[in-house]
Amino acid sequence: MPKYVSGRVISSNLHEHPAVQAWSRLRSAHAEPSAVQVLKERLQPAMGKVTVYRLAGAGPGGSAVVAKCCMADTAQVERTIYERILPRLPISHLRYYGFVEEPGDDICWLFLEDASGEAFSPHTAEHRSAAGRWLGRMHTAAQGIEAAATLPDRSPNHYRQHIRSARRKIHDNLANPALSARDRDVLLGIIMLYMQIESNWQQVEVLCRTMPNTLVHGDFTGKNIRLQKDRQGLIVLTFDWEWAGWGTPVADLAQTRPGADIHLYWESVRGKWPTVELETLERLAVIGTLFRLLASVDWAAGRLASWWVWRTMERLSSYKARLSRVVGTLGWNT
Repeated sequence: MPKYVSGRVISSNLHEHPAVQAWSRLRSAHAEPSAVQVLKERLQPAMGKVTVYRLAGAGPGGSAVVAKCCMADTAQVERTIYERILPRLPISHLRYYGFVEEPGDDICWLFLEDASGEAFSPHTAEHRSAAGRWLGRMHTAAQGIEAAATLPDRSPNHYRQHIRSARRKIHDNLANPALSARDRDVLLGIIMLYMQIESNWQQVEVLCRTMPNTLVHGDFTGKNIRLQKDRQGLIVLTFDWEWAGWGTPVADLAQTRPGADIHLYWESVRGKWPTVELETLERLAVIGTLFRLLASVDWAAGRLASWWVWRTMERLSSYKARLSRVVGTLGWNT
């Protein structure tokens, strides 16, 4: 597949574009788009290869269609969610147009409604309130859907595997001559934090068992949320389910930046989960932040073998500082 620069708008020879060709195979009766915009291009193997395009004017009534190209295993997870789970939940969600396999390749296409609307702001109380209620309805309603339980594991053990994977990558690349002495100090500091975290892992598992297993978005952050207004208030639209799975929902409560309003989330879930207390949820949100950081460190550590490590080390240094704060908040730094 050709490489397209993120943000670029393509307006000529559209019939040759792979996203347009895949859309034509799915919906031959629909109009050819007036333009194709590259929304995202991510080619790092550690995080999966994903490219996302907006097909202007290709959808019903001249609406835009989002075409997401990704590896087959990731695409199958999202397909299951859009086809077999979201339509059965009492929550707002994007319209799903279909799924196309690329002949002779291990990639697939997902076609969705363009998520128009207002970007989520962590500093807007109304946004956080709407996200908290939406998330609570999603978690409690998905608990009983059989298809959700077939998704990838998102138990605490999944996040512990990120610790072990990242530690192995760090050890394997400490001798990289592109790393400075300060870089190595950062990496060894992460290893020390991992020792503290693993020595308290039983507490993590006990806390997570206070919530039932359910559908987990896995990347419930502002970049993946749009909000629209109607007469009843804000409508939440969430996309990019590629890290979704089945397990403890605490990663969706993460407050790496202010996210869903935890108090309103609790108000939404306590009718069905009466044993979950607000104070416990607040601590679980910290565990969720920990889980998200463990995944982020692992993905970043996959690029330590490069000669161009300065940007990776900037991220890892930031993650180390945030991990240290989380460990302190949980009282594990003594």
